[in-house]
Amino acid sequence: EERLGHAIQVRDLADAVHMSPYHFARMFKQSTGQPPHLYITWQRMDRARELLAQTMLPLAEIASRVGYQTQAHFTGVFHARVGITPRAYRVRWNQ
Repeated sequence: EERLGHAIQVRDLADAVHMSPYHFARMFKQSTGQPPHLYITWQRMDRARELLAQTMLPLAEIASRVGYQTQAHFTGVFHARVGITPRAYRVRWNQ
């Protein structure tokens, strides 16, 4: 959670628990029901929703804080996962 704003590689997670990346990814999915990349994406979207609802930070800043290099990439992923754009989410939340 502390590193959501940074690049998170499966091999780094696997190294932290002394496993091969393949074995780690397999065990992670078996344990959580999701592959590591998808889990991280959902964690990022959860954090983005919090920031959108609780702050007035610019979208580019939120994108950076949750690990996306561009606002456009963040917006695309957010829309695909949440179903609406970050701006629409913020407007809907603050009504």
